[in-house]
Amino acid sequence: MTKDEARKVARALELVGLPGEAGPADPAVPDGAWRIWRDGQDVTLASLDALIEHLGGETAPLEPGWHDGHPVRGFVFPDAGRG
Repeated sequence: MTKDEARKVARALELVGLPGEAGPADPAVPDGAWRIWRDGQDVTLASLDALIEHLGGETAPLEPGWHDGHPVRGFVFPDAGRG
């Protein structure tokens, strides 16, 4: 995830009282991918799952670009397949 996305996830974790800090996946490449860290461990997926659990298992998009609590990219073509 990007730096901004990781910071949004970390902020959401903070708001619901869950631990986690945003940081680069590789400290030598701060402009690269970012993850969620706790006690030096990459807890990105566990943190996203914890947010979903905290929301009562709700998997509706949290904001545009999110699905099942995980960031996604793509396009939606609502009329696709209609003759």
